Order: sequence, then structure tokens, then C-alpha cells
Amino acid sequence: TVVQGFVGQKPKTMWIIDYSLLERIHYLLVAGFDVYGAVGHQLESRLYMDFLRMEGEQTFLLFLPEKDRLKVRDFWYRGARDHVREYLFPPETASYQRPTAIQYQTDDPKSEFMDMLIAHIPAANNQRYIFQEPQLQSLMQSPNASFRFLPEMAVVQVLGGRGERDYYSLVHNKAMKNNAQLFFEDDRWLPEEDTLSVAAGFVGAYPNMYFRVRDTELDKFVTAIKTLASEEDYTMLVDRFGVRRTATWFWKLSDDINEEYRTEFPNEAGLFDLNRYENR
Repeated sequence: TVVQGFVGQKPKTMWIIDYSLLERIHYLLVAGFDVYGAVGHQLESRLYMDFLRMEGEQTFLLFLPEKDRLKVRDFWYRGARDHVREYLFPPETASYQRPTAIQYQTDDPKSEFMDMLIAHIPAANNQRYIFQEPQLQSLMQSPNASFRFLPEMAVVQVLGGRGERDYYSLVHNKAMKNNAQLFFEDDRWLPEEDTLSVAAGFVGAYPNMYFRVRDTELDKFVTAIKTLASEEDYTMLVDRFGVRRTATWFWKLSDDINEEYRTEFPNEAGLFDLNRYENR
């Protein structure tokens, strides 16, 4: 799923895509991609996409102060394999030895630069996903190992006392030491750095779980998420607030969610795909 603007927390990485990079992404990975090709073709396309991603990331680093570039880059590629490090970390590469024209005022230039983008690019400041619910906003304040038990994407229906319904998307961001290889994800996973992004409305096409919460119980719902310590705790969360496929009102809720999406955004809405819906 692609959304416009900054949604959720500031990302760890960012690409700067110039015309040359955009052209190669399109012609070599979109127009030239064979959907019926062999696994080798697909893996080679993924590998080349990795190289283009790294190029876009390194261009982003050039906007930061020289003294911060290597530190940020090294954080992105913690635990990367030797052949990746050889590609990314040549000795004293000249590409990093050029000043930036930006005058930074804080000790966190990466976040400061992203704030500049939000202020400078109207589309980056997308109000569609902004909300004011303080309990749900608290889920985005800091990383939490408890988030490891949540599915990748969930939709929350909040029921008001007068029958009003609000919808939010919970997106589980799994933290990795690096994104430099295709396999062995669990070996690179850092659950203590996992975050949870919350957005008003709908983000994603494959919901893994629906939650239904009364507005008077939002505090309990949020506290339960923040204190998850085991799969058993998650099961208890679903028992209280989740909607499994076996629930008698499951399809009614699914229809309500699809209808809300179609009403609010008729030009983009489609049926949510439940092939990845969990029943744990």
C-alpha cells in the first residue's frame, strides 16, 4: 500500500529519488518485470531494487551534515553481511565528502530535515490520516516490545455513545538490524525497537484483524496493547476486543467497514482482502 505524505512516526530511512533513479526504477523494474518469469528473474529484480534503494538512501545522506552521515548509515546497516558492507562502506568514499547547504539548528538533523520537507512540500503534510484521539496517539510515542505480538495491520472500529463510528488503522512496524538481505528475517528482528503507527481511516489492503471498542473502553484497550507479554495475552486481547472469523457479527462488521471506505473514498475504495485475516 502506498499513501501520500508522512503517516505515523518519522521513518528510519528515506530515499531521495532523482530523475535518473526514477527512470531506472520504472524501465528496469516495472516495465521490464516479467510477472510470469522464473524465480531467478524475480530474485534478480529484487536484488537490483536493493541497489537502487541504497543509492536513494545515500543521496538522502548528502543532505545531512558531514559528521552525521556515516553514523546514520551505520545504524541502518547494523549486522549487514561482509559483501554488503564492502559495497556500502568503501574506505573514505568521496561521495560523502561534500558539504550540505542546509544550516541545522538541532542535534537531530535527520528529523529536522524531515520536518523541513513537511513544511516545504504540501503533499507531505497530508491531513487525511491525522486524528486527535489522545489514547490512540499514545501508542505512537515510543517503541515497545509488546507490539511484537500484534498483527501487521488491524482496523479498529470505535463506537460512540450515540451510535457514531470512527475507524482507525494500526500498522505494526517491525524493526530490523538492516534491510540488506531477503531471508532470515527473524535473525535481524529487534522487537524492542518495534513501533505502532496509528492512522485515521484505512491504511492497507489486507487486514489481519478487526477490533471493536467502545469509546469508554479505549483506555483499557490501549493499556492491554502496551502490556502484551505473551501470545496468551494477545489471545485475551482478542477475546475482549477482537472479532474472529467465527464471531456471528463478523460479516456484518466487514460489510460496515467496506461501506465506510466506499462512502468516504469512492474513487479508490475496493473490498478489503481477507485472505490474511488471522483467527488466533
